[in-house]
Amino acid sequence: MSLLVVGRFANQSKVVLEAFQSVTACFSRFVSARGSIRIAILCFCLAMSAIAVSLGGYSVLGIRHAGDLVARTFDESLMSINYARAAGADFAAMRVASSHVTRQPSARPRLDDEIDKLAKTLSEDVTIAAERSQSARAAKAAAKVKEAANAWVAIHRRRFQADGTGNNEASAREIDDVDQLSNVVNQQIELLVNYTAGDGFLFRQRALAAIKRDLQLNVVALTVALLLSGLFSWLLARRIIGPVAIASKAASLQSRRALELDLREAMDKDEFTLFYQPIYDLRMDRISGFEALLRWPHPKRGLVPPDQFIPIAEDIGLITPLGEWVLNRACEQAAGWPSELKIAVNVSATQIRDPRFAEVIANALDASTLAPHRLELEITESVLLGNSAETVATLHKLKAQGLSIALDDFGTGYSSLSYLRSFPFDKLKIDQSFVRDATATNGSKLIVRAITSLGRSLGITITAEGVETIEQLDQIRAEGCNEAQGFLFSRPVPATEIASTILNLRGGLARRHLSGAMTG
Repeated sequence: MSLLVVGRFANQSKVVLEAFQSVTACFSRFVSARGSIRIAILCFCLAMSAIAVSLGGYSVLGIRHAGDLVARTFDESLMSINYARAAGADFAAMRVASSHVTRQPSARPRLDDEIDKLAKTLSEDVTIAAERSQSARAAKAAAKVKEAANAWVAIHRRRFQADGTGNNEASAREIDDVDQLSNVVNQQIELLVNYTAGDGFLFRQRALAAIKRDLQLNVVALTVALLLSGLFSWLLARRIIGPVAIASKAASLQSRRALELDLREAMDKDEFTLFYQPIYDLRMDRISGFEALLRWPHPKRGLVPPDQFIPIAEDIGLITPLGEWVLNRACEQAAGWPSELKIAVNVSATQIRDPRFAEVIANALDASTLAPHRLELEITESVLLGNSAETVATLHKLKAQGLSIALDDFGTGYSSLSYLRSFPFDKLKIDQSFVRDATATNGSKLIVRAITSLGRSLGITITAEGVETIEQLDQIRAEGCNEAQGFLFSRPVPATEIASTILNLRGGLARRHLSGAMTG
């Protein structure tokens, strides 16, 4: 039976290996053929899954086979020995009962029944021991045990007369036969035990050898799987990922190139427009001005976000004329607003470093007749990096003309205090990330408090950006911010809606929300 199990396992392993080879061959044929990228990726995934399933199935079969061998070693063999020992005990009990018949003739019927039962039990124990041992030699020894035991019982019965007196004893030859058969039974039982123990040792050795072989085969299979995985990855990179990356990069470059051409055409066709978001004075409880925000309503793309076209405009050298257009248009439209309202315009580092920038500002103010104190230039910390001496000199020149200078997104960059020492900014704008988390995290609240305290000490106006809820407004007001800006007051609106926005906020924010609650 052990040979049958080993042969069955070998056949199962062969089937698994043949299936693995078949999957690999199919995959190779597919790789050589041309197909869509999606199908190729699916094929790669299926191939790797097939390899994993094949290795897992083979490992399960190997472990199960080793487990069967170990079970036969420590279960079947040990049980066979126990039954063989039990058969020996049965025969010893039979001999004791036979000696009692000689000494106690009157108890012969009872003792004969006991001997018959013991003989039957011996036969069953020997049969089970032979089956559990799974050894041809042990089976032959078991057959000889039963044959000798049956002959012993027959001679025992012939030793006594039918009347059961026991006076007519068997001949000396029959007595010798009984002794000889007893020796045969004992010898064959010992052989049965020895054969079973020896076969158990052989099973154990086979189990250890099978486990060692399975481990070696699993290591080899794992190595092959890793090599195939590397091959598949290389093929994937060469046939799929590489072309996709190149195509994606080409598409990205093509899209960027198309956006560059559209951007230049937009400059020629004056497709840009300005939206304005109100800046609210918390102390006066009214609008103090607007921030000009550039928008590009593309005829086909729709509204293009500034973070997409502004970097491109800087790269291709359009940021300077585009910034000049924003300044001129913002000053022109702000000149028609109430005189107490300011206009804030964002300027880039490229504009500030342009030697003509101060002249551009002067021309925009002259053309629009806008008072210089109503124009506020917003810069970020990146403007002060690099050639900061010339930049600071330009800012001083602009400030001397009456303009206000604000440092935008304060707290997100380097936030170096040396900037505040090198130039007297009129305003610091706290980045919206701190304002948004001011009511949620204690850290942001402390940062807002520190910036407002710094501004109060230096006499600088503090504006909080990104205010969207009443809770955020109450928090920044409590921390001492001077101004606020965000969707709570108004979203950016076109120039045509400036008047309605001013009227909407003229009565104060609290009155506006009270009116909205009553109408709602």
